[in-house]
Amino acid sequence: MHSEEIWVIANLGLGAKFQDQATLVCDALKNEGLNAKTVDSFDLYLHIRGGDLSLLRITEPPIAAIIQVKDVVLIRALESIGVPTFNSSEAVRVCDDKALTHIALSESNVPTPATVVPPERYPGQSVPETFITYAEEVIGYPIIVKAAKGSFGKEVFMAQDRLQLETSLAQLAHRPLILQQFIRSAHSTDLRIQVIDGEVAAVVQRRPSTGDFRANLTLGASGESVSPSDDVLRVAVMASNTVGTLSAGVDLIVDVDGRPLVLEVNSNAHLRRVTEITGVQVARLFAQAITKQIVNLK
Repeated sequence: MHSEEIWVIANLGLGAKFQDQATLVCDALKNEGLNAKTVDSFDLYLHIRGGDLSLLRITEPPIAAIIQVKDVVLIRALESIGVPTFNSSEAVRVCDDKALTHIALSESNVPTPATVVPPERYPGQSVPETFITYAEEVIGYPIIVKAAKGSFGKEVFMAQDRLQLETSLAQLAHRPLILQQFIRSAHSTDLRIQVIDGEVAAVVQRRPSTGDFRANLTLGASGESVSPSDDVLRVAVMASNTVGTLSAGVDLIVDVDGRPLVLEVNSNAHLRRVTEITGVQVARLFAQAITKQIVNLK
């Protein structure tokens, strides 16, 4: 038996930014007439007993869960007891691993920068010399080094030569990572495109702060509302649809030849700054998409 509640699940202990995101979405759902509340992911414990699975502290599962965490196990557990999740565990799993994201995008012919992925490594194992040489040959400097799992532009480095590349690889030790071609854009900017239910809701053009190549707003980049070409919008929607997100922040760059290339897809994109910059009530559009999903479930 499910309750009529919709849970907005977030790791509230991470601080004000995450609390604000959960509250923003929850309030938007309430404004649509839905019975929503925020739930701390740390209050949900998974208990598996033989063929029985339960989430402690749940007496009645919610009618749906809005996911603001990357805890794929928790999301999968909710789905296993019949709770629809937005986004789904599979969408979050693919988006949370940049290597998996680019595999999925490649399978659907979504344009991306040239990307190479080193073999899985364990503590004490370094990236093979042959792989470094291969990356230099097929990508060429500068090379962008990214942790495969990371957010807000952290653990993203630019290597201008072999020494900087080896230093960046050492900083990530044995962690999963990807190496990418550095894409030069006409105005040294990239785009955050919020896609909701297969349509573009808002677009922010981001310009890195002085001395930084990363255009994350969290790192001090500036942003402005823009109206990109239909081709850019089409690629952003393709990316969101490919990874199966109901709501996603697609990071995309337009190279000097005007070609849109997807950098990554964020399944838990924060909405406050996008709304402040564009004036678009993105959380409301997301809540309306959830309302439609709930109606379809009944």
